[in-house]
Amino acid sequence: MPAKSKAQRQAAAIAEHNPEQLYARNKGMVSMSQEELHKLASTSEKGLPQKAKKRVRHSPEMSEINRHSQHTVDGKCMEHGTY
Repeated sequence: MPAKSKAQRQAAAIAEHNPEQLYARNKGMVSMSQEELHKLASTSEKGLPQKAKKRVRHSPEMSEINRHSQHTVDGKCMEHGTY
């Protein structure tokens, strides 16, 4: 599994060689196998972003809110005629 960002690759290299120097937020990498850490750490940085984008998960309620926000003019829902 290749690294998704330069920061992830660098953290994996630290976890592989100097786990005591890891930041607290990366301590979970210590439980990874040496093979997994090596695969992450050996990924080429060419073309990788500095940080990976965060994934945003939306609940069904948020989808409904977003759907309605696309059909509003000055805060009034054009579909239902309400504010």
